[in-house]
Amino acid sequence: MTHTLRRCAAATLVLGAAAALAAGCATGGGGANAAARAEHPILAQRCGRCHAIPRPSTLPRDKWLAALERMKKRMDMPAADWDTLAALPTRDAP
Repeated sequence: MTHTLRRCAAATLVLGAAAALAAGCATGGGGANAAARAEHPILAQRCGRCHAIPRPSTLPRDKWLAALERMKKRMDMPAADWDTLAALPTRDAP
C-alpha cells in the first residue's frame, strides 16, 4: 500500500469513528428503545445523550454512587436530579 493510500484509509477510519460517536450522542445513545428500557426518565434524558443508559439495578450501591460522583464533575444537573438518581434501587440496596 502506498503512503498516500494508507493516509487516506486512516483519515477515513478517523472520520467514520468521529461520525459514529457524534451520531450516538445526537440520537440519545441508543434511541427510543434505549429510553424505553431506562430505569428512570432522568437516566434516559440526561445520561443516554452521550453514552449507554446505565442500569443502577445491576450495580452494587457503592459503584453506582461512585459513578454519579464522577459524572457530577462532567455535567451540570439540578441537585434534585442527582438526589433522585442516588436514591434509585441498586443490586444490593432496594
